[in-house]
Amino acid sequence: AQVEAGLTPSSYIPTSGSTVTRAAETLTVSAANMPWPTPVVIGSELVTNGTFDTDTSGWSTSSADLSAVSGELQISNQSSSPVSAYQSISLTIGKVYAVEVTSRLGGGGGSVARASFFGNIFAAANSETPVTETIYIVASSSLATLSLFSYGTSSTEAYFDNVSVKEINPLSVSIQMDGRMTFADDDSNALNPYFFNWEENSSNRLNSFNRTNGTYRGAVQFQQRINNVNTSVGEGTGSAGSYTEGVNVPFNIASRHGSTFINGAIDGTSLTANTTPTALPDLSTTDLNLASDFMGTIGKFRVWSNDLTDTGIEEAST
Repeated sequence: AQVEAGLTPSSYIPTSGSTVTRAAETLTVSAANMPWPTPVVIGSELVTNGTFDTDTSGWSTSSADLSAVSGELQISNQSSSPVSAYQSISLTIGKVYAVEVTSRLGGGGGSVARASFFGNIFAAANSETPVTETIYIVASSSLATLSLFSYGTSSTEAYFDNVSVKEINPLSVSIQMDGRMTFADDDSNALNPYFFNWEENSSNRLNSFNRTNGTYRGAVQFQQRINNVNTSVGEGTGSAGSYTEGVNVPFNIASRHGSTFINGAIDGTSLTANTTPTALPDLSTTDLNLASDFMGTIGKFRVWSNDLTDTGIEEAST
């Protein structure tokens, strides 16, 4: 026999004459064992002169000195204010683009070299070591400005190379999980249980959980967050969901996460897709935590590096 303090039973903990505390059981799936969509370029290069092999044509500036030095764009800052080179890029609203920049600071020091596009700050370098970063964005306007900044004190030199903007196929992943869960509707826990959490940091992640806080009662939620902007779909707004508290309650959920959408399905029925996302967080090198706050058993856990569509996640969760 085993007596426990709490609302739900756990697995048996053998003892022999003294109290035993078992550490929480965890399951982490390495990023190396997780599929992730590979960007497929479907459009031509949209940046004019992003390699700076001979000159700085295509780039404008209001206050900086620009020059092409050994195949890099050199921005010389002769003041204490940030200066930049910039270029207008024509886009198609709703299409997905890969934006890449390599940046570094000159040997004279300075604060930081970085790029900006659609409000995204990226490729930030604070030393002579080059930093290359690619971001993926969904165009919300037909014309956008790509800016390359030199921040710091006077006489700062920042260098940029391999500046690129190309249209790509939309990135997406799909996830399915089934099993049995034990949970109680305690009116306080919004993660009861936590099915999965694929998180680079608190600002970039994909996750799913069963919600029982307040007036939620067994309502499954699906979320994705990029650059601290959260989008989600879920069952009800403070109402009952598909599952009722109990021991070994069967569940089967699936979700699809993309650059322009998120949706979920529970036991073969899909929710209404949320089409407000503007990007998919890059989790290609991020480990996944499975059932991090979970009492029960897992039957299957599957991940696809593509969009199953609503029909597909309904089938996967049936």
